[in-house]
Amino acid sequence: MELSGLESWNSTSDCCHWERVRCHNSQKVTSLDLFHLTPSLAMKTLVKSDVLAPLFHLQTLIFLDISYNGHIQGEIPGVGLANLTNLVGLDMAGNSLIGSLPPQLFSLRRLEYLDQQSFWSNSTITDAFDKVRIFGFGT
Repeated sequence: MELSGLESWNSTSDCCHWERVRCHNSQKVTSLDLFHLTPSLAMKTLVKSDVLAPLFHLQTLIFLDISYNGHIQGEIPGVGLANLTNLVGLDMAGNSLIGSLPPQLFSLRRLEYLDQQSFWSNSTITDAFDKVRIFGFGT
């Protein structure tokens, strides 16, 4: 399966020069814009959420956008999210993810923005997110 937007990604070049990757001081990955990577719905290829596991090792991430990859299905591993302690923004809108909001998400003290449209229901949110701008509820 070919993913659009990742043509510049290869093991022989510095990842800070790849499309959809932003780095601080050209050393640490701080932002990944991985929105709308999966092929069209016509291909009907499903990808398990396990494909996201390598992202959870990037502890320098501040922004992560995995939105509108409608073929990603399953639950987001809470333990993996807990590793992203510097995360300020997380966009997961438009995916086929299931389950409850992982409790580990509440431990991300720097998180200010969460978009989960088409993912979790209103009933999974508690007052623990009083400082987070949460988008996508009731839609």
